[in-house]
Amino acid sequence: MRSRYSAYSVSDATYIIQTTHTSNEDFTNNLVQWQNEILDFSRNYTFKKLTILEHTEEDNIAFVTFKASLYYHDQDHSFIERSKFTKSNNIWLYLCREEIE
Repeated sequence: MRSRYSAYSVSDATYIIQTTHTSNEDFTNNLVQWQNEILDFSRNYTFKKLTILEHTEEDNIAFVTFKASLYYHDQDHSFIERSKFTKSNNIWLYLCREEIE
């Protein structure tokens, strides 16, 4: 999770794509469009802080609950999310999210 947050903060779209599972709702084979969407998001938001609230891991499945502190034009757009990851070929891949209010 930390590496993906960092990748967003430095506009590393390639890393985000490489660490997203093919069953994730954001996954697309249109890599140019997807990369542009990631870059647009990354370049327009300011990433202030990532706080891991909870982490559980069993076998090749992990859940991470975190608070992402980010801003868009000085407006707070922070959120809390629970993410599910799966390990494949020794790489953690982002499966899905569950937003928490």
